[in-house]
Amino acid sequence: MKKWVTKKNGYRVYRALFHMSNVFLITTPEKTILVDTSWRFGRKRLCRNLNRLGISRIDYLLLTHTHHDHVSNARYLQETYGAKVLVHQEGAAIVTRGESIVPKGTTWISRLIAHFIEKYVDRFIAYDACTPDIVFPSLYSFQQEGIHIQILSTPGHSVDSISILVDDEIVIAGDALFGVFPHSIFPPFADNIPRLIESWDKLLETPALLFLPAHGFSKKRRQIERSIR
Repeated sequence: MKKWVTKKNGYRVYRALFHMSNVFLITTPEKTILVDTSWRFGRKRLCRNLNRLGISRIDYLLLTHTHHDHVSNARYLQETYGAKVLVHQEGAAIVTRGESIVPKGTTWISRLIAHFIEKYVDRFIAYDACTPDIVFPSLYSFQQEGIHIQILSTPGHSVDSISILVDDEIVIAGDALFGVFPHSIFPPFADNIPRLIESWDKLLETPALLFLPAHGFSKKRRQIERSIR
């Protein structure tokens, strides 16, 4: 299981599930925080990996946005691990209803895929509705708990997209970045490309040197800078 450790406070970031949609676990001396939940059929492997790490309770579950491949196991993790679910206010009603939103494709192939999924949404991407415990408008910080983790609003892929800055060193970026291709961070799906580009600029305003996308592999800061030039 891939692991990163911050230099500042020794926070550990695990890739708890390397799947069609990645899940990350942040452990600090105070709290255990999970980021995203992946697809329904990744649940058993995710729970197995959490068990390997000795995780029996999760303090917070952060949803980077409310697309099905990020929220499908949210209610299960909330009920099983006692996690408080956090979501941006733009996505709160969506996840509460268990609604499956299909994003716009950015290429002709992804537009075809989006069109196909929309026709069969209930069959392929339905998930259990989940009532969030904490809803926030744009920024959210754990500083009041002595934890150096900040949530940033990074819309573009979706209106409710967020990224998580961990200890000023690592960004867990959800779908704001795509990590599958070696020379591009541009995602195959995005509802608002101009806002997505603005979000990239916002991420580069942070001091982070490492970026962890929900799809694919980690990206270093210089790779992000080269990709958006």
